[in-house]
Amino acid sequence: ASASSGRNDGGPTMMFDPMYFLFIAPAFIFSLWASWRTKANFKTYSKVPVSSGLSGAEAAARLLEGAGIRDVTITRSRGMLSDHYNPVTKSLALSDGVYDSRSLAAVGIAAHESGHAIQHARHYGPLKLRSMLVPTAGIGSNIGYIVMLIGLFMSSQNMVLVGAVLFSA
Repeated sequence: ASASSGRNDGGPTMMFDPMYFLFIAPAFIFSLWASWRTKANFKTYSKVPVSSGLSGAEAAARLLEGAGIRDVTITRSRGMLSDHYNPVTKSLALSDGVYDSRSLAAVGIAAHESGHAIQHARHYGPLKLRSMLVPTAGIGSNIGYIVMLIGLFMSSQNMVLVGAVLFSA
């Protein structure tokens, strides 16, 4: 059959299926909503002073000291809400908005990250699993959407599936 006949010559055909959006949109919208809520709550509670007068870094230091942990360093990290505990280097990184701030949001985030350091020191089992999954989850959540969108525009079902799996991981 000729190419102009409109018949399929037996080769694979790829067509954009708008149904993909039915599956991708809820995850995308939920992710955006969760990010927005986190930032909105941080902004709101960054204006509420903490009654102790402690900064985020001071609160973290007190919590670690109270738990008998003296080998964790508290450092400053760049970016908004980039706070994290690294069990490999035993360092607790607090963002600029948390490190010096004496707000309820700052102390809450510092306490949360200190909790990870305490879990690590006490060999809390689920933290080991979390530590293994965090790098994969970071990669997947950052590039999963991109791979899915590229797959949609290229009409590649396999690439959309790979993007969905990356995001899900």
